[in-house]
Amino acid sequence: MAHEVPPNNIVSPIDPQSPQSLKSSASAALRAGRWQEARGLLQRFCTVQPGDADAWYWLGLAHANLGMFGEAANALARAVVCNSRHAPAHHTLGSVLMRLGHTDQAIGNLQQAVNLKPSFAEAHGDLGNALRLAGRLDEAEQSLRSALRLKPNEARIHLHLALLYKQQRRYADAAASCRTAITLQPAFAEAHNELGNVLQNLGEQEQALASYRKALDLRPDSVEAWTNLGLTLERLHRLEEARAAAQAALAQAPGHYGANLLCARLDSRAGAQQQARERLEALLRQSLAPRDYAMAAMDLAQVLDKLGEPVLAFERFAAAKAAWRTVLAATSYDTGQLPAHIARLHAWFSTHECNRDTASADDGLAAPIFLVGFPRSGTTLMEQILESHPHLTGSREEPLITRLLESATTPLGRPFAYPDGLEGITPEERHTLRAEYWRLAHQLIGPEVETRRLIDKLPLNIIDLGFIHHLFPDAKIIVALRDPRDVCLSCYMQSFDLNQAMVNFLDLGSTTRLYAAVMDLWRQYRALPGLDAFVYRYEDLVDDVEAMTRRLLEFLGEPWDPAVLRYHEIARGRYANTPSYQNVTLPIYRKAIGRWRNYAEQIAPHLNTLQPFLDEFGYK
Repeated sequence: MAHEVPPNNIVSPIDPQSPQSLKSSASAALRAGRWQEARGLLQRFCTVQPGDADAWYWLGLAHANLGMFGEAANALARAVVCNSRHAPAHHTLGSVLMRLGHTDQAIGNLQQAVNLKPSFAEAHGDLGNALRLAGRLDEAEQSLRSALRLKPNEARIHLHLALLYKQQRRYADAAASCRTAITLQPAFAEAHNELGNVLQNLGEQEQALASYRKALDLRPDSVEAWTNLGLTLERLHRLEEARAAAQAALAQAPGHYGANLLCARLDSRAGAQQQARERLEALLRQSLAPRDYAMAAMDLAQVLDKLGEPVLAFERFAAAKAAWRTVLAATSYDTGQLPAHIARLHAWFSTHECNRDTASADDGLAAPIFLVGFPRSGTTLMEQILESHPHLTGSREEPLITRLLESATTPLGRPFAYPDGLEGITPEERHTLRAEYWRLAHQLIGPEVETRRLIDKLPLNIIDLGFIHHLFPDAKIIVALRDPRDVCLSCYMQSFDLNQAMVNFLDLGSTTRLYAAVMDLWRQYRALPGLDAFVYRYEDLVDDVEAMTRRLLEFLGEPWDPAVLRYHEIARGRYANTPSYQNVTLPIYRKAIGRWRNYAEQIAPHLNTLQPFLDEFGYK
C-alpha cells in the first residue's frame, strides 16, 4: 500500500528503549518495508505515547501492508482523533475503509484529505475510485481529472481512470488508460491484470489471457491475476486449466475469496454439488464485504437448488438480495427510474405515430437483426444457435442502442431528447444515426459486422423497439417469450451487475411488476405499422429446436445450415458474458421448464400481476 512514509531525519537517542528510539527504529523499519518489525515497535510506542498522531498513522500503514485491514482502520482512526488535520492519515484510512467495503465512510475521509491538502494527487485519485464504486461516476471522473492535472505521469491514477471507463462500458478508453499506465510503469503488474479484464470485455480473450500471464511474470504471487486467469478460462470452458489457475491462487492465499468462488463454480460444473456447497458455506463464514457476500450467497443458492433443496435455496437467495440492497444503498441507482421511463414511452407512443417508411434504407447499410425479450427468456440460447450460422454474428450484449440514445446529440449536432425528439427526425438525420450505430458496432464488436449480419441481442432492447423501428424500419425483430413465472423467478435467482434495470430484480415483487410493464409495452409496440417481428416461445424451441430454427431462418431469409444444431459444440470456444454462460455448451435440456413449481409458495403472491400474460402467451 503506497502511502507517505516516515521522514528520514529522526535522530535516535542514546537509550535504545526510550520512546524516541522506538519511534526512530520503527521509522527505519517502515522505510525498509519491514512491516512486522515496524508493527511491534509502534505498538510499544503507542502504548506509552497514545497522543502521537504520526505513530498511529505509521501503525496503520504497517497493519495495512500486512493485510490486517481491520486493525489498520482502528489505528488510523486514532490518528485522526489525535490530529483531525492529518491529511495522510485521512487518505490511508479512506483507502483501508475501501478494502473493508465501507465506501461511504471512505469517501468522507478521502474528501477530507483533499480538502486539507488540495495538491494531494493520490488522495484525489483514490477519492475518484471510491466515487466510482459508489456509482457517482461524473464526480469520480472530476476527481480523477484533478489527480491527473497534479500528477499526469502517475500510473496508478491512469489505472483508476481505466476502472471508471470500464464501469461506463467505455472499454476502448479503458484499454488505452491501462496501456498508458503500463507505458509509464512497465512492471506495473496490477495494470497488466486490469488490461486483461478490459480485453475480456472487448472480446479479445486470448489477448486477455496474455495480459494476465504478463502480470504473473511480473508478480508470480499475484492471487488476483491467478484468479482472473482462472475465471476467464472457466468462461471459455477450459475447465482443467481454470482449476490449475485457481489452485495456484489458493496456494498463495488459501482463504482467498475469488479463488474459492471459482473453485466452487468448477466443482458445481463437474457435478460435485456437495463439495461446492461446503466450500461456499465456508466462504460465507468469513467476514465479507456486502458485494462479495451477495455473490457467494447467490452461488450457494444455485447449488442448493441443484441439490433439490428449494426452501434452503430461497433463504440464501433472500440473504443475497439483502446484501445487494446494502450495496445499492451506496449507489445512485433508483428502482423507480426504469418503470417511470417505460411509462413515458407508453404514453408517447400512444399519442404519436411512428415512422411509416418501411422501405429499405437507401444508404447501403443493412439493418441489424434485433433479438429481444425480457431477461432470462432464452435469448442467449437463441443467439448461440443463430451465431453458429456462417452468415450471422452476435453482439455480445453490447448496449449499442443505449449508447446511441445517450450520445445522439453529438452526431446530430443538435439537442436530442428521447422519445420527444423522434417527432422531428428527418430522413437525413436517420441516415446519420444509422451511421453512428454502425460506427459503435465496429468499435465495440469488431470488423465482422461488415461481413456478416449482426444479431443485436440485448433483451431489454424490447423497451426501445419504438426507437429501433423508427431508425431501422426494415429490421427483423425476434421476440423471445417464456413462462412468466419461470422468467421472473430466474431473474430473481441470478447475479446481475447492478444498473438501473437490474436493481428491480432484488425482490420478486419489483421483478414481476417490471415484467408486466415491459411486456405491456411490447403489446403496444407490436401494433406499430410495418414492424416485422417473429415471436417464439422458449418451450417450443426446446420441444423441437430444428423445426423452430428452420422457421426462424426462413423469416430472416437465410439458408438452412446444419451447424446451427451443433451450437453447443461451437460455443465451447466462445466467451459468454451472460448469467447462462455455463449452459450454452450443453445440448438442449428441459430442466429449466416449470422450475417455478419448486417455488410455488414464494411466487404465489405475485401471480395476479403475471396472470394477464400467462393467459395471453398461452401458459395456463
